[in-house]
Amino acid sequence: MTAIRLQKTLALTEQQTAQVETIQLSKYAAIDAINLDATKTQEQKEAAIAQVKTDKEAEMQAVFTADQLAKYLQVKEDAKKRKEISGQSQE
Repeated sequence: MTAIRLQKTLALTEQQTAQVETIQLSKYAAIDAINLDATKTQEQKEAAIAQVKTDKEAEMQAVFTADQLAKYLQVKEDAKKRKEISGQSQE
């Protein structure tokens, strides 16, 4: 979810939105660097990317208030359920 969409969904402040955007951009750059690293196997890349995504989640969640975090986690859970349902209907 982009920083702007999170801002609207969670009612983030301008400062929070800027922090989330900075976190997202730095993590996207890190993932790009991992993907371009010819010295890593695909398995190593996947593990490194998974760690970057975990770090991104932790950093973003630290920016949110308790209420925003609860709503964020609910939105993520709802999206996961929708994805599972749509995946099942396509089988």
